[in-house]
Amino acid sequence: MSTVDQQVCPPADGQHFRLQQQQAYVLSPDSAGYIDSIVQPFDYTAAAGFWGLAFTTIITLWLVSHGAGAIVNFLRRA
Repeated sequence: MSTVDQQVCPPADGQHFRLQQQQAYVLSPDSAGYIDSIVQPFDYTAAAGFWGLAFTTIITLWLVSHGAGAIVNFLRRA
């Protein structure tokens, strides 16, 4: 433990702390508006709309293909 570590972080209750360097990203104040605009709370209404559209599309495609399969099987038997 160096003297700088001891001066900045004196031992407390017999424990010693060390200074260490850590990489971090610093955002410029110019980008604060952009970051604030993209960090929005989760929109459950929009997510439910997308999920409902996807679910309805899949069920519709399944029903159409099931009906087409029933018609093809009927014609095959006739």
